[in-house]
Amino acid sequence: MNIYKKNLLFLKEHADNLAYSLEKTHVSSSAYQIIPTKEKNPSLQWKGKLLHSKYAPYKEAIQVMKVQLSQIQRQGNDALVFIGIGLGYYIQASYTLPNPDFFVIVEPDRELLKTCMITRDIQDILQHNYTILLAEKDPQQLIELLKQHHIRNPAIINISAIQQERQYRVFTEALRKYQSQQNINTNTLKRFGSLWVRNLLRNKEIIEHERSIEELSHAFSFTPALVCAAGPTLNTLLPHLKELVKRMLCISVDTVLPLLLKRGIDPDITVVIDPQYWNTRHLDALNTSNSIIIADTTTYPRVFRLLSGHLFLGGSLFPLGKLFDPPNRPVLGAGGSVVTTAWDLARLLGAKKIYFAGVDLSFPFSLSHAQGTFFEQLWKKESHRTKSIDTSLYEYLCSGDTLFVKNYLNEMVRSDRRMQLYQQWLQQKCTEKGAPITYTLSKQSAYIQAISHKNPVDCFELPLVREEIDKKKNYLLQKKKQSSTASQCSFTKLHHDFAYLQRRINEALDYVEFLKNKNSSLQEKNNYLARLAIIDQEFSQSQYKDCIGFLMPEAVQYIFQHLNVSDALQNSQVLYTACKQSIEYHIHLFHKYATF
Repeated sequence: MNIYKKNLLFLKEHADNLAYSLEKTHVSSSAYQIIPTKEKNPSLQWKGKLLHSKYAPYKEAIQVMKVQLSQIQRQGNDALVFIGIGLGYYIQASYTLPNPDFFVIVEPDRELLKTCMITRDIQDILQHNYTILLAEKDPQQLIELLKQHHIRNPAIINISAIQQERQYRVFTEALRKYQSQQNINTNTLKRFGSLWVRNLLRNKEIIEHERSIEELSHAFSFTPALVCAAGPTLNTLLPHLKELVKRMLCISVDTVLPLLLKRGIDPDITVVIDPQYWNTRHLDALNTSNSIIIADTTTYPRVFRLLSGHLFLGGSLFPLGKLFDPPNRPVLGAGGSVVTTAWDLARLLGAKKIYFAGVDLSFPFSLSHAQGTFFEQLWKKESHRTKSIDTSLYEYLCSGDTLFVKNYLNEMVRSDRRMQLYQQWLQQKCTEKGAPITYTLSKQSAYIQAISHKNPVDCFELPLVREEIDKKKNYLLQKKKQSSTASQCSFTKLHHDFAYLQRRINEALDYVEFLKNKNSSLQEKNNYLARLAIIDQEFSQSQYKDCIGFLMPEAVQYIFQHLNVSDALQNSQVLYTACKQSIEYHIHLFHKYATF
């Protein structure tokens, strides 16, 4: 049996469809040339480019991977993604070195993959338990694979000779965007995790008893939706809004609500999701009695005292919130911005078309917000001789890792990494099957391929539906609330369960100290290790494991940066200490808000 057939046999065990496809793949002899080397391991030339050293390809791979993996350990990467298989040297070299123990090989060129299988024995790659071979051309499949396996910080390994080829470059670009998104998510969790948990517990009674957005599902399928945000271009659209709301359901985000009410535009729906106090200041002294209020369960509690509209809640994205949510409460998509939540709400409401007003996702006219919003007024109030409004604006514009993107006029406009994530989220969602057709009403907004520009005046040709919208809204507000099952997670139960976990984690820390004691006998150490294994199993099976882990991103990152066996006890201590801190924080909040 030749090398190819042996490789194919192993591939059939793990990926039968791919093996069948490779059998039918024809390899062009002119494109792929095997080159003998002094090392006796062959090299490969692809379209005139050497993929490996022509002297010692495996030795070269070992040297390259040593450097790469030393950097990866410092960065705390949790997987290696190889963009291109070549002849498999880089993957095999990484197996022999300290590594993150999870590998993904992307090879969109099936001719090259077959050439590799014909040339070299790669059975160790094909049968490796923690290696996945992806022979697809769509980078989104790679991203979905990483999400499926909970890979948050993958390292990218390229073959330099082919990394600029488009079929490989698109995977590298998709991975870099994914890394950026995960980094922002991790930093956001570090910044807001404790606040989200605190708000969830303060809002517990509201979460369990207020109405669900499930009652609004497809309620406005007869009308397009207008999503209004506080981007700078909103000022250019304000003269048209009164005509537009006669023809569309008006959904406002919280930041733009005061400006709309001041102009005599009363939104049908207001979306409020920010967990911070300062964001509630947009809503001071506003009359929202005619509006449906859509809130997140982590919204700052002051919102529920300020707003007089009819409240509907979406399901929680967070582990603790899911314990409180009634069954079947829909979760609105979270692209990181209130605008992305408003878009997903419009989709839930049944809108076939969505129009954006002031959703710029950039800084057109070198402004951060529409004129007349709260932050502009705050900067005016706080300005003084050494810190003018322009200084505050400049600091805001430069606070999010500045970059420049195209708008619908093909001009470059200032944006930042955060807004780039929102653009990517909308691009992805708008291209999904059955997604609403989405338009922007301003050419100065950041360009998103899946969103077309529409002149607001052209929308005046749409039929008048304001009367039907008001009638439907009144019906929904007068409709009796649907009954729901109350949560079984009372503060008493939570306190009892977390107190038990606190005792167990303190025991685990004691056992680690005993294990670090060099005077302990082998029998004693084995005994402590067995007890730790029992505690680890209890935590892994606990319904609260995700709640506790939610506040531990830094500990997880530290452990991925210290994966050596010699660091095992230290890693355990770091992990248990972070667990203890998370549990104690929860218990503190249970005590504090039990009377709410």
